[in-house]
Amino acid sequence: MAFLIILMAVGILFILSEILIVPGTAVSGVLGVIALGSSCIYAYIEFGPVAGTAVTVFSVLLAVLMTVSMIRAGLKKRLESDTHKSVFFEGHGIAPGDAGRALTLLSPHGMASIGGENVEVTSLEGGIEAGTDVAVVLIEDGKIYVKPAEEDF
Repeated sequence: MAFLIILMAVGILFILSEILIVPGTAVSGVLGVIALGSSCIYAYIEFGPVAGTAVTVFSVLLAVLMTVSMIRAGLKKRLESDTHKSVFFEGHGIAPGDAGRALTLLSPHGMASIGGENVEVTSLEGGIEAGTDVAVVLIEDGKIYVKPAEEDF
């Protein structure tokens, strides 16, 4: 019985690590699914069909619960980030050659103060540290492209 509980706990931890710590790699998620599946098979073999079915139902319900909670958390985060979203360039009178200061790390996107307005900008090359003076190089398709002010273009 202890082995079954440990196998399920390891599966759950792997799946949670995939969701929270290393999303997108799929390695820990696959290992978690394998561990949970193995716990279902082990329960069927060692404890019979009633226990196997109970473990399988528990695993499926847990997977659904984790999926729904992660979707809700992601949706909540997305909604919260939209309420604090930066002002996109909409013809604020910003033109190539204008100077400003990076408010956040531009890697390559971030915020800068240009002409007294905080706008979202894109670095032309590499990252630009927060606090660095920047110059507007290009405005294209509603995006403002900047470079560090001290560099020649």
